[in-house]
Amino acid sequence: MKNVLLTAGIILTGYIPLPYAAEIDDSSMNTFTDGTPALADEVNSNFEVLVDAVNSLGERLASLESSSEVSNSISGRTYQLNEIGIINRGDGANYSSTANLTQQYTVTFSSNGTFQLSGTESEAELNTDNNELTLLIQDDPVTLSGTWSQSGSTVSTSEDFSFTVSGDGRILVLTEFAFGPLDDALESESTLVIGIQTN
Repeated sequence: MKNVLLTAGIILTGYIPLPYAAEIDDSSMNTFTDGTPALADEVNSNFEVLVDAVNSLGERLASLESSSEVSNSISGRTYQLNEIGIINRGDGANYSSTANLTQQYTVTFSSNGTFQLSGTESEAELNTDNNELTLLIQDDPVTLSGTWSQSGSTVSTSEDFSFTVSGDGRILVLTEFAFGPLDDALESESTLVIGIQTN
């Protein structure tokens, strides 16, 4: 029975794949000679060396896998935001307008939970007021700051807008549709914002 176990142990020792065997310190291994009894302590010592080498490689592999995991956290990242939108207004009688707008911002989400946004809003608005047609074009600077939080793929801000974040955190998307009264008229607004990480 001892001979069978010893033979199985020697076969197993020789079966260790090359990547694992390359990590073994040969000087700590016991060698055996034909016709000489193999002592249990020496055989067990060899297995301990093999187990230590395998465990060491397992830890290295786990460390590599952990360090290569993709995170969608936006903390510390800066994005270029590009927005396009359409706004329709009207009172159903004497007034109606259609506006197209584009906006370009840079926003940074700091690790302390705050954000800073700055950029330009460009808008062209076509109005019909009391049967008169007017065109309004304007470029306005925009700055905004506040706080942010992230839960999974959703980023919420203190300014009541939220983004959906891609799995690697490099892309932000925001879509909105709003409809309701505005002064003596009704307004509808559609917005699409796409953000690309720049840092």
